[in-house]
Amino acid sequence: MFRQPQPSLVEQRKTWHRFVAFLLILLSQPLNVRGQSALTSTPGIAGLALWKNTIYLSEPGSNSVLIGDTTTNSFQTFVQNERLIAPRGLAVDATFLYIADPVAHQLFAVNRESKEVTRLLPGNSPLAPIDVLIVPSFVRAQNKLARTITLAVLDSITHKVYSITPFSTEELSAVGPDFPSPTSISWANGYLFISDYEEKTIFQREPSGVWTNVRSSATVAKNVNVSLASKFGETPSFFFPQFVHPQSVAGYSDFLYIVDDHR
Repeated sequence: MFRQPQPSLVEQRKTWHRFVAFLLILLSQPLNVRGQSALTSTPGIAGLALWKNTIYLSEPGSNSVLIGDTTTNSFQTFVQNERLIAPRGLAVDATFLYIADPVAHQLFAVNRESKEVTRLLPGNSPLAPIDVLIVPSFVRAQNKLARTITLAVLDSITHKVYSITPFSTEELSAVGPDFPSPTSISWANGYLFISDYEEKTIFQREPSGVWTNVRSSATVAKNVNVSLASKFGETPSFFFPQFVHPQSVAGYSDFLYIVDDHR
């Protein structure tokens, strides 16, 4: 009996990189996964979230979010709710799917089992969230560190990033400056990244909390020096091309994927 050889870890990662890149390119097109025209009441691309072999896709031109399986490449409606007007950015954990909806001025949490939809922002929220990201964090409880969830929410009105603890009564707190024209937020290799359409660049949040333009001469020089200082080239550093109109940014493992609609 012959056993089918299992793909190596490198091949598995290559397959995932190709798959994620394909999905990001798909999301930048004016067609939805059903092949129909995706009329949208708000500018921008759809949202994407991955959990193991499960894919979630938002449809900005509808009030629904789709769910798909990476093993079958088939999609069906995951949740359709009248409170969802133009779902955009998505984030997912083991229990909830988080949905940013700029037209509804709301951030929703959908229980993945019961499909119950909960508002996370006040009913009169002035924010118009276009993207949401789960940022792992730790709190001290009973002399132990416990992992908790913090959401980084990108707002299209104030052009700021806000930190939100789901299902809490804490006030929103901005974790960065005003960005010129932010479109998407992501996390890769321990860094936060924001794509900016008009500035034609990506902003990176340093461990110190300072946001830097990755295309600035100082940042490029720093990344080159960091790489050269690493004996085996293993020190994480990013090198970015010149962008035209970066739309979407998404991190997977230690890679950052960027969709530019003119490249």
